[in-house]
Amino acid sequence: MTKHEFTEKLQKILQERGLPAEEAAKSAEFYSEMIDDRIEDGMTEEQAISALGDIDEIAEKILYDTPLGVLMKSKFKEKKQAAGSPVLLILLAILGFPIWFSLAIAALAILISIYIIIWAGILSVFSVVAAVGLTGVLLLPAAVFIISLNPIAAMGLFSAGFILVGLCILFFFPAKIAAKALVSLTVLIGKGIKSLFIRKSTSKEEASK
Repeated sequence: MTKHEFTEKLQKILQERGLPAEEAAKSAEFYSEMIDDRIEDGMTEEQAISALGDIDEIAEKILYDTPLGVLMKSKFKEKKQAAGSPVLLILLAILGFPIWFSLAIAALAILISIYIIIWAGILSVFSVVAAVGLTGVLLLPAAVFIISLNPIAAMGLFSAGFILVGLCILFFFPAKIAAKALVSLTVLIGKGIKSLFIRKSTSKEEASK
């Protein structure tokens, strides 16, 4: 496959799957430049294209990296063209307003709630760990301040401070793992929403038949 064939095929796949023509052209141009760079580094054209990987996987990545607004705009434009007469479309929109507006608001509220819960969870995890560590750090100078007045209380504060700092260090890495898992969940939700506006690959549909 030549560079021209690769970029033409990539652009065609992207447009078939719902990406606007101008966005598909930009992505194809980006990969064209990437191939040129690899050729300048000493690869042959065939090697440079092969190193990029499967073209369907590349298209999939481009589509899921595309902002949701771009995909939505393309989908609505497609629906508008399929509806035919603008007058009919406006009439249907007006008549169906109570239904589609209520559903849209409900869906948006659910989506926002999910994201708030997830990010609140992330902030809560790190807030608890930070609070434990900060409390432990503050207890140490407090112990130094009262050591001459009450050595036993000072030793208690030292012990509590070191224990809290140790717990902060101990729970930091699990908290980090939990935060990464929650971030991955938000990415997964985002991909799920985007998949509603991305058409299936033609080659995959043919393979499934």
